[in-house]
Amino acid sequence: MADQDKDMQMMILEIKIATDRVYSKLEQLSSSVGRLENSLSSMDKTVEDLEKKVIILDQAIPDDLYKDMTLLKNAQETQAKLMWIMAGGVVTALIKVFFDLVVK
Repeated sequence: MADQDKDMQMMILEIKIATDRVYSKLEQLSSSVGRLENSLSSMDKTVEDLEKKVIILDQAIPDDLYKDMTLLKNAQETQAKLMWIMAGGVVTALIKVFFDLVVK
């Protein structure tokens, strides 16, 4: 009977130790969840502030500016195409001059 009592006491002790470990892990988990909630609320506040800034900026930019930016972009693309055409013409002229000099 004494051996059974000791075995029971050892099992109870092991259960208490396991329970303490589980409790400790739950406390750590609870603390981590609390920090995560704080971080999420901070991120929500930051996102709300950024959304407000975007709305203010969007309202501050006149509609004509968007049109002007589109026109400028198209003009840049056209200028780039013209520069390539002119560069091609210059290269062609240089090659012709080179061949004229070599052939003579």
